[in-house]
Amino acid sequence: MKTFILCLIILLITSWMGSSSQISGTVVSKLGEPISGVRIRGRADNQYTLATTDEKGNFDILQPGKIIFLQALGYRPVVLVLNKPITHINVEMEEASISEFKVPTCLLPEHSRDYIGHAFMLRPPQGAITVAGKGSGDLSHTIYYQSAQNSESLVYYWSSTALGIPDDDWILGAKNFSIHSFRFGQYFGIDIRGISKDGKHWRFLGDFGGMEISYRNASKEAADYFDKIIGSLCLQQ
Repeated sequence: MKTFILCLIILLITSWMGSSSQISGTVVSKLGEPISGVRIRGRADNQYTLATTDEKGNFDILQPGKIIFLQALGYRPVVLVLNKPITHINVEMEEASISEFKVPTCLLPEHSRDYIGHAFMLRPPQGAITVAGKGSGDLSHTIYYQSAQNSESLVYYWSSTALGIPDDDWILGAKNFSIHSFRFGQYFGIDIRGISKDGKHWRFLGDFGGMEISYRNASKEAADYFDKIIGSLCLQQ
């Protein structure tokens, strides 16, 4: 009997022996229907790997690391944690709920000076300490909590080479985490938030267009402040 793994359930397989060279699999809905166009992403030795399911829901991904992300428009994202090599897996995805974060249109141009970012924009509160950086086609903004000397910060990063998924150690070092999707029309991405084993808060949003918004090692107060800023996320059209 095939074993299907529900969204948000982490696959834990003991005794990690190193990266597998290839994993194949099938992705279906809760009704058992194949889902095409699912994007599967992973890392191995700091390399980015990508696969997409075919019309039968099948995929092959080369050299994945310990974490695999699965995303599809209209479905809740899935995170798989692999603690030992496997060669095949079957995954069940469930439809996204009505509580899925839908990104609104920005109130531009009259408020354009209040926003930072590229396409997906943030609106920091008045008086926020924000430092901009740009180079080699990349765009970044860092918003600090209380002061620029404070290590707690929210980072907006855009680059054509951005992966749109967090490093494996974000997930592996988490005491607990939750994953949701956000969307605007045909744009969609992941929104992951968690608490590390030392009690610090973190959050990561990423999409396929090069946008990443994140904070890490934040106190509860700083996390609440950054979450309010993330709540202002909108799409410039």
